[in-house]
Amino acid sequence: MNNAQTITRMLHECRASDDPTRTFDALIPLDYDDLKQVARAQLRRLRPGHSHDTTGLVNDSYAKLKSSASLDWTDRQHFFAIAARACARSWSTMRAA
Repeated sequence: MNNAQTITRMLHECRASDDPTRTFDALIPLDYDDLKQVARAQLRRLRPGHSHDTTGLVNDSYAKLKSSASLDWTDRQHFFAIAARACARSWSTMRAA
């Protein structure tokens, strides 16, 4: 089973789990590098001079995603679409600060 299939299976397990956040926590290490790429894409949109880093954006976005752990995820692509939205919301919050 490849990484994308593993991630999709784990997302479905989150939905069906009595403790979706525990399953979600196990998922994040598999997606961390890809989440950082999403965060970097969001940070490129910031004006030069901002001091926000990808790790901070990923951590904040992860907290938002974790609260949606039991969402009706369809697949890895759906997860990253939601992750991009979470990054955008985090980015907006950081930018306003």
